[in-house]
Amino acid sequence: MGCSSSRPTEAATPARRVNISGPVDPPGMVPRRQRDAQGVPIAPTEHELNRHNITQALGYVAHYLHSRGKSLILIAVGGAVNTVLLRTRDSTHDVDVFNPAFSASELSMLRSAVEYAEQQSPTPLGNRWLNNETGTIGGTTQNIPQLIEMARQQNDVVFRAQGLTVLAAPWHYAFVSKIGRITYGTGRPYDAADAAAYLHEHIRRHEGRPVRASEIRKWGQRFRRVTPNEVLEQVDAVYSRTYGQHGIVID
Repeated sequence: MGCSSSRPTEAATPARRVNISGPVDPPGMVPRRQRDAQGVPIAPTEHELNRHNITQALGYVAHYLHSRGKSLILIAVGGAVNTVLLRTRDSTHDVDVFNPAFSASELSMLRSAVEYAEQQSPTPLGNRWLNNETGTIGGTTQNIPQLIEMARQQNDVVFRAQGLTVLAAPWHYAFVSKIGRITYGTGRPYDAADAAAYLHEHIRRHEGRPVRASEIRKWGQRFRRVTPNEVLEQVDAVYSRTYGQHGIVID
């Protein structure tokens, strides 16, 4: 006799197809992240760029933008500022920038302009010669609108032509960013000298007075950079040797 209590067999639920997307880069990145056929990022190529190389390349970017009716502003940090504006370094390997929230068309045009400059330049630039990766760093990202406004008010011009203006980042921001790199051990041998140069530019614009460590700590808190006294003393020693006076008062 069959078992009348047996449950009817349930139809198997068809398995869902799961679509796995490829790697996704943060929106708004310049240049486009290059990947191989397997989706693995291609390592950046770098070349040492002097003042002439950088200004010539930025000129190509400006020409491309202006010829298409665009005019954009970028804020530069790091070696390009030292090489082009301050002339405290002979060369750097890239132009680090952050930028306002561009529209999709502006972003696409800037990417194309950067690629155009790489193609036109008689000097090899590298495939990330101008990039805005610095704008993704914590402490920078959330402060970009304020940093851009401060850079406008400061008005230290790294490059300007029809189609493109590049301004130096606020000096106190550039300074604490270098202090953070030194502290975390991710810096380069020239970082202490760079930090001293940025601090000097800030001091020149503030009646020539040295800055208290307590004030620097406030900068660090705002931009999420650590500013230990030991590193400040190290940079102040470089400042004293370079400019003949102390730039930092440890309090």
